Amino acid sequence: MDDLEPVPVVTTEDDPYASAPFFRPVAAPPMAAKLNAHILAGALHSQATDAECAALFGVTVKEFQEAVHSDPELQKVYRDAPLVGRVALKKAQMTAAVCGDKVMLKHLGEHVLKQVDAQPETKVAIQVNQLSQDEIVKRWGFVMEKARREEELRLNPPIPQDDLPVIEMEWESERT
Repeated sequence: MDDLEPVPVVTTEDDPYASAPFFRPVAAPPMAAKLNAHILAGALHSQATDAECAALFGVTVKEFQEAVHSDPELQKVYRDAPLVGRVALKKAQMTAAVCGDKVMLKHLGEHVLKQVDAQPETKVAIQVNQLSQDEIVKRWGFVMEKARREEELRLNPPIPQDDLPVIEMEWESERT
């Protein structure tokens, strides 16, 4: 703080910041004082970009990159912190999956284990302007009929055969 220049006192007429002194610009501290390895590690741990880190420290992206390049401690933090953040994220995802989070189980199954659904849906896109008016009406009728059947099944589900009562009957041929 010793190398900061004192802010000169000016009158209210000359000072546009007189009504709000907390907006008064002051001299910026030197670059070495701004880049803190612990703060940088926290930002990079969260996968922050160079632009985001530069904004955090109040410098340009070029100044940020030059400062990191010139300091071996910052280079190590810049190289290792994002990897540590990724490991922490993967650990949290695995913990969520082990605890039974179905969405996370599906996500990790697809992306880590490369699993796919047994019956992938395939849809063929048809441009409506290529169909005749009769074909559009026919297809729309099919869609509506399918929706009606699905709604009917939803409202009146079929009785499972396992739930029917068992009725034992003797046939006359068995009596004799």
